[in-house]
Amino acid sequence: MKSGMIVTILLTMEVISLVNGAYDLSDREVQRAEAVCRGLLRTNRYAPGFVRLAFHDCVGGCNGCIDLAAPANKGLEAYIEPLDEAWKLRRVREYMSRSDFWALCAKEAVLHSFKLGQEESEELRQEQAYKKQRIQLARLRNSRRARQPPTSAELEEPYPDTASSPPYLPIKFGRVDCHPTSSNQTSGNQFPRGEAGLRETLEFFRRKFHFSARETVALLGAHTLGDAKAAASGFEGMFTEHSQWLDNEYYTDMIRRAKKWRQVSVGQRGSQPKWQWVRPAKNGKFDFLLLNSDICLVRDINPASTGRVNSTEPTQSFTYPIVEQYANNNALWIREFSRVFTRMIHLVPRGVTLR
Repeated sequence: MKSGMIVTILLTMEVISLVNGAYDLSDREVQRAEAVCRGLLRTNRYAPGFVRLAFHDCVGGCNGCIDLAAPANKGLEAYIEPLDEAWKLRRVREYMSRSDFWALCAKEAVLHSFKLGQEESEELRQEQAYKKQRIQLARLRNSRRARQPPTSAELEEPYPDTASSPPYLPIKFGRVDCHPTSSNQTSGNQFPRGEAGLRETLEFFRRKFHFSARETVALLGAHTLGDAKAAASGFEGMFTEHSQWLDNEYYTDMIRRAKKWRQVSVGQRGSQPKWQWVRPAKNGKFDFLLLNSDICLVRDINPASTGRVNSTEPTQSFTYPIVEQYANNNALWIREFSRVFTRMIHLVPRGVTLR
C-alpha cells in the first residue's frame, strides 16, 4: 500500500516538474528524443511543417500550445498529431516537455532539409552537367572541331554548387507547456499577414521577436520549405521548386526573376479576396508563388487592406541589398538563418529559464 502511494507521488512530482520546466536532461535523453524526431523526418513529409509549427508556437513564447481555431494555424494539426503521438508512445514525455520536443524536432527538421538539399542538389548538378556534356559533344562531332576535346568553358556545369557548412543550432531545454495534457489551447496570438507590406512585416518581427530588418529577411527564407494550401491560408502553391531543401532558392528566385512576378487573384476567403504573386510558366500557367510579405523584400509596394497592389514600374525596397546578398551567397544565408532560428526557438514566456 505504502509503496504504491510512493510510486504515485513520485510520478506526480515528475509530471509537475515537467510542466514547470524544472528538470535536467542527460545527454542520453536528448539523443533518444533526437532519434524519435529523425524517425518522423525519414518520410520527407514533415520537415517544412515542423519548422512552421515551431514559429507559430514561439509567437508569444514557446509553450507547446497552438490555438487550432485561429485561421493562421489551420493545417498545423497534421504535424501536431504525429509529434504528440511520438511524444507519448515513445515515452519522451517522461523526461521532456512537449514544447521542448517540438523545438528539438524543428531543429532536426532544419538539419534534415539542409542535408537533403546538399545531397540532391549535388546529384542534380552532376546529372545536368552530364547531359550538357553529351549535347555539346554531339554538336562538336558535326563541326570542324570534331576531333578536338571540348574546352572547360563548354563543359561548364549548369547547376550551381551550393555547398556550405551545416546549420549550427545549439539548443537549451526547460520550456514550459501551457497545459499538461492538451496542446490545443486558446491563445489570442496575432500572426504576420501574407497581405502585408514591408513596414507591417518588419514591425511584427520587431515587436514579437526583437528582430532587426536583416534578421527578419533571414528568417523569412524559411519559406523555401513547404507550400501554401488554399484550404488552410487561401493561398496556393509552392514557394520554390525544391520545397524540401533548405537553401537560398527563395532569394535567388526573387532576384533573378524579379520582373516576371505578377500579382493575381486566387479567389475569395470569406468576404475577402486573396491576392498572391506568381510567375508565368512555359505552359502558359503559373508555377510558384510569393506573398506580399515576401515580394516586399525586393519591391517597394503599398498594398491595400485587401492585399491588392496597384503600382506601375516597381522600385526596389531598402531590404533588396540583403536579399541580393543571400541570393549570391548560400553559406552566408545558412549562417545567419541559423542564428535567427536559434533565437526564435529560445523565446519563452516570462519566468521560464532555459538551461
